[in-house]
Amino acid sequence: MPDINLSDLQSELAAGHPVTGPYSPDDATAADQLNAKNIDQVDPLPSGDVLQWAAQASPADTPRLLKIQTAADSSPSDDIKAIAQAADIMIQRSDTRLDLTDPEIAAMISALEAGSVLSTADVTALTTLATVEISRAAELGWPTVKTQDVRWARI
Repeated sequence: MPDINLSDLQSELAAGHPVTGPYSPDDATAADQLNAKNIDQVDPLPSGDVLQWAAQASPADTPRLLKIQTAADSSPSDDIKAIAQAADIMIQRSDTRLDLTDPEIAAMISALEAGSVLSTADVTALTTLATVEISRAAELGWPTVKTQDVRWARI
Protein backbone atom coordinates (compact mmCIF):
# COMPACT_ATOMS: atom_id res chain seq x y z
CA MET A 1 0.00 0.00 0.00
CA PRO A 2 1.39 3.48 -0.83
CA ASP A 3 2.43 6.14 1.71
CA ILE A 4 0.21 8.61 -0.13
CA ASN A 5 -3.51 8.98 0.39
CA LEU A 6 -4.89 7.63 -2.87
CA SER A 7 -7.92 9.89 -2.74
CA ASP A 8 -5.63 12.93 -2.47
CA LEU A 9 -3.47 11.63 -5.31
CA GLN A 10 -6.55 10.99 -7.44
CA SER A 11 -7.70 14.59 -6.82
CA GLU A 12 -4.27 15.94 -7.74
CA LEU A 13 -4.16 13.90 -10.94
CA ALA A 14 -7.59 15.26 -11.92
CA ALA A 15 -6.68 18.86 -11.08
CA GLY A 16 -3.41 18.96 -13.00
CA HIS A 17 0.07 20.16 -12.12
CA PRO A 18 0.21 23.89 -11.29
CA VAL A 19 3.29 24.37 -13.49
CA THR A 20 3.10 21.77 -16.26
CA GLY A 21 -0.67 21.44 -16.58
CA PRO A 22 -2.58 18.19 -17.05
CA TYR A 23 -0.87 15.00 -15.93
CA SER A 24 0.07 12.48 -18.57
CA PRO A 25 -2.24 9.49 -19.01
CA ASP A 26 0.93 7.37 -18.79
CA ASP A 27 1.38 6.40 -15.12
CA ALA A 28 5.19 6.56 -15.15
CA THR A 29 5.20 9.97 -16.84
CA ALA A 30 2.60 11.30 -14.38
CA ALA A 31 4.76 10.09 -11.48
CA ASP A 32 7.74 11.85 -13.07
CA GLN A 33 5.71 15.06 -13.36
CA LEU A 34 4.83 14.86 -9.66
CA ASN A 35 8.50 14.27 -8.72
CA ALA A 36 10.07 16.87 -11.03
CA LYS A 37 11.63 19.79 -9.15
CA ASN A 38 9.95 22.70 -10.92
CA ILE A 39 8.16 24.67 -8.19
CA ASP A 40 9.89 27.59 -6.48
CA GLN A 41 9.74 27.65 -2.70
CA VAL A 42 11.24 30.40 -0.56
CA ASP A 43 12.92 28.88 2.51
CA PRO A 44 14.17 30.73 5.59
CA LEU A 45 17.85 31.67 5.35
CA PRO A 46 20.23 30.74 8.18
CA SER A 47 22.51 33.41 9.63
CA GLY A 48 25.58 32.30 7.65
CA ASP A 49 23.76 32.78 4.36
CA VAL A 50 22.39 36.16 5.46
CA LEU A 51 25.87 37.31 6.49
CA GLN A 52 27.36 36.11 3.21
CA TRP A 53 24.68 38.00 1.25
CA ALA A 54 25.25 41.15 3.33
CA ALA A 55 29.01 41.09 2.81
CA GLN A 56 28.61 41.05 -0.96
CA ALA A 57 27.70 43.87 -3.31
CA SER A 58 25.56 43.94 -6.39
CA PRO A 59 27.53 44.89 -9.54
CA ALA A 60 29.01 48.42 -9.34
CA ASP A 61 27.55 48.91 -5.86
CA THR A 62 28.60 49.09 -2.22
CA PRO A 63 28.51 45.97 -0.02
CA ARG A 64 25.02 45.58 1.41
CA LEU A 65 26.11 45.53 5.04
CA LEU A 66 27.81 48.92 4.63
CA LYS A 67 24.70 50.38 3.00
CA ILE A 68 22.52 49.08 5.85
CA GLN A 69 24.93 50.38 8.52
CA THR A 70 25.14 53.78 6.83
CA ALA A 71 21.33 54.01 6.79
CA ALA A 72 21.20 52.89 10.44
CA ASP A 73 23.54 55.73 11.38
CA SER A 74 22.47 58.56 9.11
CA SER A 75 19.20 58.02 7.27
CA PRO A 76 17.06 61.16 7.30
CA SER A 77 14.02 58.95 7.91
CA ASP A 78 13.61 57.65 11.45
CA ASP A 79 11.58 54.72 10.09
CA ILE A 80 14.32 53.70 7.67
CA LYS A 81 16.95 54.26 10.35
CA ALA A 82 15.09 51.94 12.76
CA ILE A 83 14.55 49.26 10.11
CA ALA A 84 18.21 49.45 9.06
CA GLN A 85 19.30 49.13 12.71
CA ALA A 86 17.08 46.07 13.12
CA ALA A 87 18.44 44.60 9.86
CA ASP A 88 22.02 45.17 11.03
CA ILE A 89 21.29 43.32 14.27
CA MET A 90 19.62 40.46 12.38
CA ILE A 91 22.57 40.13 10.00
CA GLN A 92 25.09 39.93 12.82
CA ARG A 93 23.20 37.50 15.08
CA SER A 94 24.39 33.91 14.95
CA ASP A 95 20.87 32.48 15.30
CA THR A 96 19.08 34.44 12.58
CA ARG A 97 16.59 32.63 10.36
CA LEU A 98 15.47 35.21 7.84
CA ASP A 99 12.05 34.19 6.51
CA LEU A 100 11.23 36.27 3.46
CA THR A 101 7.68 34.90 3.47
CA ASP A 102 7.01 36.55 6.84
CA PRO A 103 4.94 39.67 6.01
CA GLU A 104 6.80 41.83 8.55
CA ILE A 105 10.21 40.83 7.19
CA ALA A 106 8.99 41.36 3.62
CA ALA A 107 7.73 44.83 4.59
CA MET A 108 11.10 45.71 6.17
CA ILE A 109 12.98 44.66 3.05
CA SER A 110 10.55 46.57 0.84
CA ALA A 111 11.01 49.65 3.01
CA LEU A 112 14.79 49.40 2.70
CA GLU A 113 14.41 49.14 -1.07
CA ALA A 114 11.92 52.01 -1.24
CA GLY A 115 14.24 54.08 0.96
CA SER A 116 17.10 53.45 -1.49
CA VAL A 117 19.13 51.57 1.10
CA LEU A 118 18.96 48.33 -0.91
CA SER A 119 18.78 48.18 -4.67
CA THR A 120 16.38 46.00 -6.60
CA ALA A 121 19.41 43.84 -7.48
CA ASP A 122 20.16 43.44 -3.75
CA VAL A 123 16.61 42.29 -3.01
CA THR A 124 16.61 39.97 -6.02
CA ALA A 125 19.88 38.41 -4.88
CA LEU A 126 18.42 37.81 -1.41
CA THR A 127 15.26 36.25 -2.81
CA THR A 128 17.26 34.09 -5.21
CA LEU A 129 19.43 32.87 -2.33
CA ALA A 130 16.32 31.81 -0.40
CA THR A 131 14.59 30.14 -3.34
CA VAL A 132 14.83 26.39 -3.89
CA GLU A 133 13.09 24.22 -6.44
CA ILE A 134 10.90 21.45 -5.07
CA SER A 135 8.61 18.88 -6.62
CA ARG A 136 4.84 18.99 -6.55
CA ALA A 137 4.97 15.85 -4.40
CA ALA A 138 7.21 17.64 -1.85
CA GLU A 139 4.95 20.70 -1.94
CA LEU A 140 2.03 18.44 -1.01
CA GLY A 141 4.06 16.79 1.76
CA TRP A 142 4.30 13.46 -0.05
CA PRO A 143 7.26 11.13 -0.45
CA THR A 144 8.51 10.31 -3.94
CA VAL A 145 5.52 9.23 -6.01
CA LYS A 146 5.95 5.85 -7.66
CA THR A 147 4.39 4.66 -10.91
CA GLN A 148 2.38 2.13 -8.94
CA ASP A 149 0.97 4.90 -6.69
CA VAL A 150 -0.41 6.64 -9.76
CA ARG A 151 -1.74 3.36 -11.13
CA TRP A 152 -3.57 2.61 -7.85
CA ALA A 153 -5.02 6.13 -7.67
CA ARG A 154 -6.38 5.80 -11.19
CA ILE A 155 -8.18 2.49 -10.56
